[in-house]
Amino acid sequence: MLGGAGLVRFCHYNNKGGVAAAGAVATTTTRTTTGTIAAAIATMEIEVRQGNGVFYKAFVKSIKTDTVVVSYGNDAKTEEVKFEDCRLPPRTTKAEVLKVGDIVEALMQQDGEAIFGWQKAKIKELRGDLAAIESVEGPHRMDIVSSEHIRTLPVKCTPLKQSQFKHAKIAVPDDLRAYFKRPESYADFAATVKSVFVEYDEENGNLLLSTFEEQAVKRATILSDMYFKDSRQKMQLLQRQEVISFYSVF
Repeated sequence: MLGGAGLVRFCHYNNKGGVAAAGAVATTTTRTTTGTIAAAIATMEIEVRQGNGVFYKAFVKSIKTDTVVVSYGNDAKTEEVKFEDCRLPPRTTKAEVLKVGDIVEALMQQDGEAIFGWQKAKIKELRGDLAAIESVEGPHRMDIVSSEHIRTLPVKCTPLKQSQFKHAKIAVPDDLRAYFKRPESYADFAATVKSVFVEYDEENGNLLLSTFEEQAVKRATILSDMYFKDSRQKMQLLQRQEVISFYSVF
């Protein structure tokens, strides 16, 4: 490998049921004690420690009391892992000055073309922005990676805990409640907010947000009014297209 105003209410609650989420953008239908959940979309990335010490890049699929369900890369298969085996990616990933012989953590391709993991490795050679590395822990691998995929030790990652997840509710305007039954209607919102799990509580007309980043809640709060306005325009356009399609068959 080379190289209408939305009312936002912040609240804390224990989500004991599995709330589905996704890697880049995906959807799952589920049900919780608060009402019927039409679907869930999320963009939360974490890192999961494997038995060999390598930390795989993973996407949260579901949040439970003591575990999270994740998928790796583009793999549709899911795995339930303990919080104690999970960590959050560090805020700053750019490595310090690198030298030949340094032991670092590098993002290397693992078993399966779409699976990558952070693995301890030794820098064998440096050339510009690229480094030839050889693993010193876990499965033996040799690779060439860019400096942006190298972390100097010690890596400052925060262990993931269930208590770290923050939750908020965004009330969906009455005229948009039916429109939001479509999962794709808030996929862009989740992608824009980033690092957030979003599900639509169809019964109560709320977007339910879960995230481990305080800033994600703030971004959702700021963007909600503009997002609902844009959604209303999309809904009206969709309604006009449906009317045209209906009459075109006669």
